[in-house]
Amino acid sequence: MKLISEYANFEFLIGDASFKVNQLSLEHNGQQAKLTVKVAELLILFLVSADHVVDFETAISRVWLDNEDVGKKGVTNSIWMLRKQFKDIGVSDDIFESIPKVGYRLTLPVQSTQTAKNFSPKKRIAIFTAILLLALASLYLLFHKPEALFVDGVDAVKVTNYEGVEEHVAISDDGQYMAFTWIRDKEHSQIYIKNLNDDNAPLNLLSGNGGREVSPTWGPGNNAIAYANIKDNGSCRLHIKDLLLNNDRIIGSDCYYIPYRRIVTWPKEQKNTLIYAKQLKDRVALFSIDFNQSSETQLTFPDPGEVDYAPRYVNNQLYFIRETQKASNVELNRLNANGEATRLIHDVLGIVDFDIDGDSHTIYVNYVDDSLHRLQAMDFDGNVLTEFSVGKLMSSISYSKALQSVFTAEHISLEYISHLEFETGKTLQKISSGSRDLYGEYVPALDGIAFLSNRDKSWGVWLKTPQKSVNLTANLGEASVPRVHQPSGQIATRIRTPNGQNFIYILNDGEPRQLDLGELEPNGYSWSDSGDLLYFTAASNDAFGLYEYHLDSSKITQLSQSDEAYMVELDGNTLIVSRRNQNGLWRFNKLSGTFTLLTTSLSKSDFGAFFYQHGAIYFLKRTKENDQIIKLAAEQEDVMLNLPPNSVRKFFGIAKASDNSFIATMKLANEAEIYQYISK
Repeated sequence: MKLISEYANFEFLIGDASFKVNQLSLEHNGQQAKLTVKVAELLILFLVSADHVVDFETAISRVWLDNEDVGKKGVTNSIWMLRKQFKDIGVSDDIFESIPKVGYRLTLPVQSTQTAKNFSPKKRIAIFTAILLLALASLYLLFHKPEALFVDGVDAVKVTNYEGVEEHVAISDDGQYMAFTWIRDKEHSQIYIKNLNDDNAPLNLLSGNGGREVSPTWGPGNNAIAYANIKDNGSCRLHIKDLLLNNDRIIGSDCYYIPYRRIVTWPKEQKNTLIYAKQLKDRVALFSIDFNQSSETQLTFPDPGEVDYAPRYVNNQLYFIRETQKASNVELNRLNANGEATRLIHDVLGIVDFDIDGDSHTIYVNYVDDSLHRLQAMDFDGNVLTEFSVGKLMSSISYSKALQSVFTAEHISLEYISHLEFETGKTLQKISSGSRDLYGEYVPALDGIAFLSNRDKSWGVWLKTPQKSVNLTANLGEASVPRVHQPSGQIATRIRTPNGQNFIYILNDGEPRQLDLGELEPNGYSWSDSGDLLYFTAASNDAFGLYEYHLDSSKITQLSQSDEAYMVELDGNTLIVSRRNQNGLWRFNKLSGTFTLLTTSLSKSDFGAFFYQHGAIYFLKRTKENDQIIKLAAEQEDVMLNLPPNSVRKFFGIAKASDNSFIATMKLANEAEIYQYISK
């Protein structure tokens, strides 16, 4: 009864029905139903889980206390009972959506309040201070749970509900049409147009040129759409589709793309000009392209390693996101009259996407704050005007002035960690919770797994062993991916301290050790086999490159300046490296400083998804049909295991484990829908 006691003073509004936890009762329009303890606990688990999704394993663990034989049948029976009892009190909607091979999603909107006991007037006065303290405590608990928080005064309407991922939302100026990308099972993303005024109107496919179609943007007059097309080899080209003449033409190439970032905009004041993110050698800059004159002009001038993307052109001014050399800083910028980038809303760093209403000087921004995604309206000084959503995993957004609404793509935001056999795909161990558990690394000495999680309010490095589960970075700051030196069990991670600085820490049985890297801001990092070196990447002297840190002497040696992203030691003189904005893996000789291309099959968005084990390199390769674990040895690539497409988390999706096995970060479900938020 742990869940019931934890939420005993809560009352939930589920659609139009209410659920009083302390009474185990459902009520709707004067009708009431009593729940059994197990059924009530399962309902609570749905109510407090992110996106209201519960997988079978979490339900069995939390409600049936890991009794798998009883729990499997208990989940099915409890779902049936909940459906029946909601119908008995007059709720006709099916309250659950089945997610095949995963679990269920509660589909009704949820709000929660914490109730107090019915004290007499004198007692209310006497314990007023205590009630205030309890209220503060409850707020603290709410913000420390990985659940979506609901905002009063805002309506949320689901606009799409298709099978797969709906993304890259773009609303026409008149508010009548929505362009978006749709990724279906074993298919590349394609762009569709939906009539927002007619729910019965069929979707219109924009083109279907092959490859991935991404980042649509409406042209002046809503008669054309520009977008990017990504081929299987990673090449990116800009297209314009004329909706009246029904023709499609290529107008540019070498665009930059990482899922699910916006990369192109069509200024309403300049009907023959697009602005897009262009991949340069060691950075990504914004360019304007005059597609009538076939000429380009560079607009932004980022430093090495920096990425400018998500352009918006409003009232003859260019706004964009800049990912800085400090990997945790993703900033909103505006180009001033001198062509210089000036930063807006200084207190907001982890920006995912934004849009601007030029008439009201309002910024609609989706950003990450202490591991929570927030969708807000702000003025240009960063003052919050409206909060639309908290705690949901949102990506692209589009503001419609005609509809006075913000549209956003919302993903199912739960991941879990699996220890898998190469040959059979059998799960040897699984780590999952109601939180996001990512990027596990095996710790042989403890038969445990170190991983990144937001089980507490901030991202932390956790260690799960057969005996315990503990946060290793509590009170240090915001943690990043753990990297384990398997022979010793030492763990390296990057910590963002409260004052905004990034440091690498070494975690072991004693006090955490902070490494002195001087002016360098560390990014990707990994151990040498001996454990006396730590490799990392950073930007210095107008170049992004690879460094090694000598743990005994604190000496730092620069090894390269070729835009490296991540590295794994092959032997004392050789590394396997990936690059920040290129597909592939390279062998790097530390003595000669030379690089040899090994494969182009590793995507740049999976730059950390490879490792070296028993004389072979293992990496993640993605196709339309599968996520594949590839073994690369003697210049031969062999498929070791096929997983469902887009089931492995990007960036650091796989890692080395014990013999004949590996660790994978898996997505609970590959789904996203588009929502419309309207401020009342």
